[in-house]
Amino acid sequence: MKRNILIVDDLPRNVELISAIVSSTLKDINIYKADDGIKALKVIYNNDIDLVILDLALPKKDGLEVLSEIKSSENHKDIPVIVHSGISNKDVIKKTLEIGAMDYFIKPLKSEDIDFFIPIKIKNALEYYTHKKYLLTKDKINKEEIDLAKILQNSLMFNHKTDDNVEVYGKYLPSTGLGGDCYDTITIKDKTWFMIADIMGHGVASAMVSFMVKALFNQLATYDLSPKDLLESMNATYCSMMEKYNEIIFSIFVGTIHNDELIYSSAGHPYPILYKKSKKEASFLKRNDTLMGISSDTTFHDSKVNIESEDLIFLYTDGLYERSKSMHSIDTVMNYLHSYESLLSPTPVRFINKILERLTMNKAKNDDIAILTIKKK
Repeated sequence: MKRNILIVDDLPRNVELISAIVSSTLKDINIYKADDGIKALKVIYNNDIDLVILDLALPKKDGLEVLSEIKSSENHKDIPVIVHSGISNKDVIKKTLEIGAMDYFIKPLKSEDIDFFIPIKIKNALEYYTHKKYLLTKDKINKEEIDLAKILQNSLMFNHKTDDNVEVYGKYLPSTGLGGDCYDTITIKDKTWFMIADIMGHGVASAMVSFMVKALFNQLATYDLSPKDLLESMNATYCSMMEKYNEIIFSIFVGTIHNDELIYSSAGHPYPILYKKSKKEASFLKRNDTLMGISSDTTFHDSKVNIESEDLIFLYTDGLYERSKSMHSIDTVMNYLHSYESLLSPTPVRFINKILERLTMNKAKNDDIAILTIKKK
């Protein structure tokens, strides 16, 4: 593939000398020429230039202005620029390098410049830019893939679901493009299953694990297990699948609602809150065993409580109370509930939005947040 090199100088003899050096140094090149700063910028903006060799003393727009415009342009700032000038003032040289010039050489050229130093500078600059363009292209592809994964992840995180037993509202707020929090519900016959999980870390790996957790949850729920048995089966499967990558662990809370009974089990997840509407009482669902992914033979335990019509379960991940340095206690979540208790039962979605509004006033985004409210019909 040919590389495009622009030589900018208002003296034809200098252009021809640099052209001869470039042509003797490299094959498969196109040489562009400009004798003033305005023409130089037009060539750069209208062509895929790989290297600019730039004089400072130019008519219409001088070399420092041209260099500044190149380095201020989002689309052209990475093009390497080598300055060649008769100016040997150290302050000028320093300024060009601070603006973004890759190198600087002084005219008139010596024989060692022509035979050795300038060819090396040109080769190094082109190698740098070739590698830079490769990285930029790779980053663009990665960003497009991450954007697609973000769309897919968000599409799996519903905002509202309802069945004969419950009405569910959820909200997911990643700290970056992709995160590891997830939640889901599934109804099998007359039993409603639900889960919320927090995979450690951020990015693609955590998001992929969250997809896996959701898939395992939906598959295992069809086997009519108890919550603890589901967690044990999920944990054994996960440990087997991730044997070589066992640094990715996660917390998860799983529960079922059937008639007036709530059965739940937890693997290291923050305590959800059960709000008893008739009594206007809120209490933590305290059940905590080992995190998932640590040992394949971990055992879990079930807990049971009564749940009545209009009662709500408020589930969340730890980003809800670790969003800033001033909020590091699980009691913060209970305070949220009491602050917006009047909204919880009649309008759970407004309850969730009020909490998130309060959080976003503090602009720290240190962790993902997932929130789920489940209202018993």
